[in-house]
Amino acid sequence: MKDSKALMMVLLMAATMAVPTAILAEELAAEEDAEDPLVTLEVTKAEAKVILKKLAVLKHDRNSKWDTYYNETRFSTREVSRVLNKSIADENAVDAETRDQDFIKQCRELMAQVSKRWDEVSSKTIDQVRADRRDQSTAVNSLEQGFASMLQVERYLGPAGIDIGGLIAMHKSIVARGKELVDELTEGVATVKGVRDEFSKCAEDAKKLDGEHFGR
Repeated sequence: MKDSKALMMVLLMAATMAVPTAILAEELAAEEDAEDPLVTLEVTKAEAKVILKKLAVLKHDRNSKWDTYYNETRFSTREVSRVLNKSIADENAVDAETRDQDFIKQCRELMAQVSKRWDEVSSKTIDQVRADRRDQSTAVNSLEQGFASMLQVERYLGPAGIDIGGLIAMHKSIVARGKELVDELTEGVATVKGVRDEFSKCAEDAKKLDGEHFGR
């Protein structure tokens, strides 16, 4: 009987001690899982820097290849005119009896089609993308300035013992808006690249027409 009572006492003591121990373990685990604000701040700052670096490239006309695609498009439109005007001139140089008027008509029609298409694309697509880029670049500049200002503010908040939660939230906002601008600027560059590809094909068609007719 005494042994049974002693055993019961031991079990009760073990159970009593197990409850606070388990609670303490859970609290410690929760503390370990909780993010350190300073760590979170550094992570969000690093993310913001990555996004801003991408935006610095995309907002730049040369680095984003905007200029390249636009200039290649203009080269193609001029190449169409150069090739087809030469084709017409060379055909007109042939004796009237053997001159191919249908070929000359084809050249003029193709030139007219390309010119009309360029007028449409230039006044709508290109101008719209250019206007969007101006607005997007202004937004990027604001993000860059805001981020630089927050880095300055951070120097004073920590030593002053002020909560840095607001800074973390602002960095996250910069990342979120920055991602949107990356998508918007990337889409604009892709649009101009598509225009470049379209008119490159027009230039190829003009050269093909000339080549098949003159064998050159």
